[in-house]
Amino acid sequence: MDCKLRSVVLTCLVLTLCLTAVFAADGSDADKTTDVGNVKLHSFKDSADLFAGDSTSITIAVSNNNATTYQVEITSSINPSSRVGTSVSQYTKWMDAGKSQTVDVEIHANSTAVSGDYTVTVNVRVFDTESGSETAAEGSIEFPVKISTNYSSEGYYNKIMGIAPSPFDDAILSALVTLGIWLVIAIALDIIVTRILTRLAVKDQNDELRKDAKGAGLFVLILTMMFGVPMAFRVSGIDERVIATVTDVIAVLMAANIAYIIWKLYKVLAYDLIVRRDRDNRIDDSLYPLVKMIGKIIIVVMTLSYILSVYGLDLGAIVTSAGLVTLALSLGAQSTLNQFFCGLVLLVTRPFRIGDKVRLGTSTEVLIVRKIGVMETEFKVWLNEEVQHIPNSTVMGSNIINITKNDKTYKVVDYIDIDYDADIDKAREIIMGIIQSHPKVVNDGSKPKPDFRLSSMEDSALRIRISYIVYDHEVYHAVSCQIKEAIYKKFRVEGIKVPHNIVDVHME
Repeated sequence: MDCKLRSVVLTCLVLTLCLTAVFAADGSDADKTTDVGNVKLHSFKDSADLFAGDSTSITIAVSNNNATTYQVEITSSINPSSRVGTSVSQYTKWMDAGKSQTVDVEIHANSTAVSGDYTVTVNVRVFDTESGSETAAEGSIEFPVKISTNYSSEGYYNKIMGIAPSPFDDAILSALVTLGIWLVIAIALDIIVTRILTRLAVKDQNDELRKDAKGAGLFVLILTMMFGVPMAFRVSGIDERVIATVTDVIAVLMAANIAYIIWKLYKVLAYDLIVRRDRDNRIDDSLYPLVKMIGKIIIVVMTLSYILSVYGLDLGAIVTSAGLVTLALSLGAQSTLNQFFCGLVLLVTRPFRIGDKVRLGTSTEVLIVRKIGVMETEFKVWLNEEVQHIPNSTVMGSNIINITKNDKTYKVVDYIDIDYDADIDKAREIIMGIIQSHPKVVNDGSKPKPDFRLSSMEDSALRIRISYIVYDHEVYHAVSCQIKEAIYKKFRVEGIKVPHNIVDVHME
């Protein structure tokens, strides 16, 4: 029983301490009440704290304790007012007898506001409606406000790196030492980043990547110093407004700098993954320009969004406002936009790659793909070496036949006529022997074997269909001509006639 009793007493003691702590915490925001005539003002907070760039509010309950209807006018102000301000929420000016309402006083501090103690004053004027415009009463209620900032020298003043006590009495010397330490860190990072990226560039023997590596190292140095300069200012104890202005400018430069570094790293990594490491050519190199463009758009949009936010601008509102302009431009440039998006589809779906031979639509003309762009695709005509630039919208709207997508082999189909009196078995032996003996014809079993068949019986000849596969589409026409010439010569030796059309003309 003693143990249980002790446990109960201990539990009650702990609960009492917890409740005391809670009430003590609640008591830190003490109520504040004042009367303006028969109108009572009551706030559950007697002070406010906020950070530069943020806002907070104080809620005031306004009660009419009289049997008379009053007109209430509420205003607010803050002192000092530099880079800070107040506003009063919407409220009902006419207050009937016994009615009450709540009014929010918004306190907002600019990101460059100076840290320190401020005073918010809420002024109330009460008019008695029964006596016209006579002022029944005037009064005010004040709230102390403490604003904190990132630009204050508190905790940094005359300390090396804002941490270690300085051996100097002059804060300027401490700031210079701090700046020197940041410079050493920046140079070290510059060397490390440059060597890493240069090593990647040397492996691929890419001069452009080597230049990007040096540029990225320099920008890392600048970026690091952008962190060091504001800290040195805080160590020196310079005016907060100067630090705030410099910090905003540095934030913009830093955003541009980081964006540039990310862009350089992005290009190096994209090239490394898509081109250099893709030894099996599983990824089309033509995707590299598309990946670069998408990355650039994302980086630019994010950077602009951050820069606008530094100065309190909302990118979303700007984009919404520009929506109508964008719509008008898109309607006026439908053809151009169509080509652009067709180019994106071509680069993503990859119906052909650079070097492939294709036919478009119903045309029998063979085209060699030379360059796939966002707006157009460049082809070279296979037969006469002409170069054609075809809009991507036209390419996507055509039936695309890729002759060499999977491999370079190509099936050749020819027709040969022989006389009705010819020995068809002898003709088969001659033709198949010539085809199978040609070095450019596939006969190793990896592809279907050459074929001979009687296709049709024409008016004056038997039409033979022959088919075979050559190793490379590039030589199929030459191989076809060589085989037909050899067949013709062998037919003449063996006495197999190749007939010509006979036309009977009757004269009356």
